Amino acid sequence: MKHVVVFHDAFFWEYPNHYNRLWLKLFHGWAVPAAKNADRIIVPSEYVKNKLCQFMHVDSDKLSVVYEAPKTFDKIESTAIGSFDLKKYRPYLLHVGAMSKHKNLPLLIKAFKLALTSSDEEWHLVLIGGPGNSNADDDSTFVRETIVQENLKERVHLEGYIEDKELAFYYANASGYVFPSYNEGFGLPLLEAMIFGLPIAAANNTCLPEIGKNAAIYFDPRNMNEMASAMTEIMGKGKEITATIRHQTTVLSGYSWEKAALEITAICKGITV
Repeated sequence: MKHVVVFHDAFFWEYPNHYNRLWLKLFHGWAVPAAKNADRIIVPSEYVKNKLCQFMHVDSDKLSVVYEAPKTFDKIESTAIGSFDLKKYRPYLLHVGAMSKHKNLPLLIKAFKLALTSSDEEWHLVLIGGPGNSNADDDSTFVRETIVQENLKERVHLEGYIEDKELAFYYANASGYVFPSYNEGFGLPLLEAMIFGLPIAAANNTCLPEIGKNAAIYFDPRNMNEMASAMTEIMGKGKEITATIRHQTTVLSGYSWEKAALEITAICKGITV
């Protein structure tokens, strides 16, 4: 029987200390051999493709890149939902994702504090998402400690996991999106932020420039000053960040689940004999 394996990232190789021993054993004992024996491996970005070639030592012709796409959000009214206090939080920068270590949220918080010194407005930072997927990967305690240490309890807000309807509300009312990850396999929030026309500042590493293209500005995720400058660009509605918004419609048009489904179907038909 022909078979196809999908890998969303290479984190098991890159961050083995973020996974418990059982998961690592299952991954290397089951998933990796299955991938090597598969007729085709599907990945979400050229970045992940290159990483898998490096770690698994497989021929690049065996891997096919199929880009993912953002979810479809329902239209919503601009009214407060749940615990979200619109008057208290706006204007705010947004980040969506679990509080995993590779998300780089403690440095984001520190950079945000630095960026505040360049703005006359009372900006806020809203972080949506719960703890990391495992105890070894969970950075939520450090995130909370950093908020307290930087004296930002009134400016940085942890909203936890929320429903899609609420998520759409947060995107719709944000003034910008910041994506400071050290590593991503695709970076879906980039595209979600583009749906709402948000100015985006993202890390200049791994797959993010590949996916975001010229619809965002980029910074070194290990450089707090660069990250703060990128946020200042959003806060001040600078020319550089304003120019990127014009490209978002074109960039978004390259991603759809219909397109992904057709590509996966073609891959499967191509290996069937």
